[in-house]
Amino acid sequence: MIATLLFFMCCLHSTLSKTQYDTYPTLYVNIFADDTQPRVLACEQQSLFIKADTRVTVTMLGGIGNDNTEYLRGALFFDGPNTNATFIGTGFQLLNRSSPFVASGQYMTVMGVETHSNYYFAFQDFENVKNITQLQWLQENVVELDGANGTVAMQLYAPGSFDTKYVLSSFEGDGKLDVYNGVITKNQANRVASYHAGNCSMNLPQMLFGDFTTFLYTGTKSKLVLTHDYNSFYEMNGLIGRKAFMASYFYGTDSSHQGIVADFSVQRNSGTSFRVSIWSDNFNEQTSQLIIEWPGYDKYSSNMYNITNLSPTGNYTFEITSYSMSVEYYFDSENTTSKGIYIDVELIKGSSALYYIYVIGLVCLWMIY
Repeated sequence: MIATLLFFMCCLHSTLSKTQYDTYPTLYVNIFADDTQPRVLACEQQSLFIKADTRVTVTMLGGIGNDNTEYLRGALFFDGPNTNATFIGTGFQLLNRSSPFVASGQYMTVMGVETHSNYYFAFQDFENVKNITQLQWLQENVVELDGANGTVAMQLYAPGSFDTKYVLSSFEGDGKLDVYNGVITKNQANRVASYHAGNCSMNLPQMLFGDFTTFLYTGTKSKLVLTHDYNSFYEMNGLIGRKAFMASYFYGTDSSHQGIVADFSVQRNSGTSFRVSIWSDNFNEQTSQLIIEWPGYDKYSSNMYNITNLSPTGNYTFEITSYSMSVEYYFDSENTTSKGIYIDVELIKGSSALYYIYVIGLVCLWMIY
């Protein structure tokens, strides 16, 4: 009698649970082998039906210090087109492993029975990660990468305004670190930087402008330090040879919306100039705007470049002698797309000619008055 009652209760619970799950919204997602950005989805009460060109892979994304990870047990992953397929694991299990969940075929189903707003799932095609030995995500500001057994990749997710973006402060140890704005791609169209440990001090700190960033590390052992200290990036400290870059938020990906906002500064009277080089594949005055502004020699004057046209196959390089420089770029179109804009900045010795013009001007004014 007791056994019969227990069996009935289990069946009732199963029926209620299935009915409850069936009321969750279902999202159908296609991912492709040539994608440059992953499909990032929140951990919510919903069903996800994912289809890939080859095989579906999923990794976990979350910020430093997130808690309540027990709710991730409510994210259930299945190896197939529905929940009758083989169970792969939970979001909590995915959180605590150094490799993604990988479907055996084109389909993966996710049943979310809990919501956790601080964690996200990144889906991409297996073609982009098949050569990666270890794939991890950021859990601490200081990250140790061990590439003794093969290449290591690490993913960062920082959507939103510039104060949420990560800054790569240092890269120590040995080996090479490639930085992709999005996922790792064969043609490397979205690669924004490449660093060699022990030979990149003039290139760091560096802000990572994209919403999603992937590091690809080849070497033995290294240590990365990541912060949100954007001032350490923008304040270039008058160091001759200091280099930095700006890449629009979805650089390397065809998008109808791209943008950059940045402000650089050095100490006044540092005797330096900014050398600026710009690349863009689709820039014209109908869809794009790039404004670079900097103050003059006194607080009452300013200078501005309002660039309305760039050659798609070349670059545009110029020098700015000032103690600060602000950059604003926008691309917005309903009819076409752009892979965005890439801007190199290098701190060089200032032009003495401009300095002498300034001094002569002051002398002339003094003689007049």
